[in-house]
Amino acid sequence: MFLAWWDSSKKVDPREKARQGIEAYRVKFKEEPEIVLVGDALGAELGEEVHGLRVETAHYIAANTFYLGQHDPRVHQRGMRG
Repeated sequence: MFLAWWDSSKKVDPREKARQGIEAYRVKFKEEPEIVLVGDALGAELGEEVHGLRVETAHYIAANTFYLGQHDPRVHQRGMRG
């Protein structure tokens, strides 16, 4: 299960946006996310980890969008970094 988190604000740092998304995930699902999926540009900015979560990228994820959730090995079969 994933939570989509979108924030286009240029005033908020991407790491803070990720933190807000992580908190929203915790509130909604009552558990910790394992990974965050982002687009290539945002992934390059965040690096390989943000707030203890592995960052994975995919070219088809829109800018300013974070997908927070659980690791799914089937996703790696589709060519995502991770």
